[in-house]
Amino acid sequence: VVVADWFVDAENGRVRERIVYQNKIFLALTDDRYGSELWVYDDQQGRLRLFMDLLPGTGSSSPAFLTTFQDRLYFVTTGWEFAERGLWVTDGTPSGTQLVYR
Repeated sequence: VVVADWFVDAENGRVRERIVYQNKIFLALTDDRYGSELWVYDDQQGRLRLFMDLLPGTGSSSPAFLTTFQDRLYFVTTGWEFAERGLWVTDGTPSGTQLVYR
């Protein structure tokens, strides 16, 4: 998998963290269109896409501390403008993503 190029720039974005979960690479990435949100790279599809825009628009949910535990991906949203700051969990799908603790 050749991913080094987009780890550096990600189409003018900035990658703060990354983790492999369910054979995909999840990234905390900041860009000018979505702010700082959770992105995913799927090698089978061969593309990088926004996983969820938790704070729509250019505002940032600022996901951090990406961690896997018991077949789930956990992350903390830290954006000061984001009302749902706290601990989140996902099963790898947007519909399976929820706030665990605020």
